[in-house]
Amino acid sequence: MYIFGCLPFLLIVFGLFFAGFVINTVFRIINGTGAGVVYLWESFLNLFRSEKKEVINPFNGESNFDNVRQTEDIRYTPTEQRPKRYESSDGEIIEFEEI
Repeated sequence: MYIFGCLPFLLIVFGLFFAGFVINTVFRIINGTGAGVVYLWESFLNLFRSEKKEVINPFNGESNFDNVRQTEDIRYTPTEQRPKRYESSDGEIIEFEEI
């Protein structure tokens, strides 16, 4: 008889636990879908940007800058020329002879 008296209480407790689990699952699905959409949108926009924006994949946590070949994105162009060590007007040229 006591089990029937506790049955409504147990149903309420398990019902709240189950409802919390369902709500948490729904929020995780919505959050994952939103993060995936933002990732795809930013990755699509990176195709047209001159300076790429770092985007983190929400499913595996990798960045879009992790596997970039540096030869394609980074180019070195010298901006200044090295000064000459000797000018033609520095003095006379001395020729050394070995003894």
